[in-house]
Amino acid sequence: MQLTDDMILNLIVQACGTPRALEEGVDLIESGLMDSLARITLFEGLEDLGVELSPTQLSPDALHSAQTILSAVRAAL
Repeated sequence: MQLTDDMILNLIVQACGTPRALEEGVDLIESGLMDSLARITLFEGLEDLGVELSPTQLSPDALHSAQTILSAVRAAL
């Protein structure tokens, strides 16, 4: 299965619990949407999709928006 941007974005919505996570200008960390549980959910979901990415490979700065997460995951592939 090929990993698509939509699959990653859907995973971000699932992890954060709201489609608001995809809105431009929403800081996932500052808003509390990307809390520690959301991070675990995100990494487990990525693993389920076949992406071997450890939390240490994704800088905290990459977790501030859906687009930065998407870019970081793409770079790790």
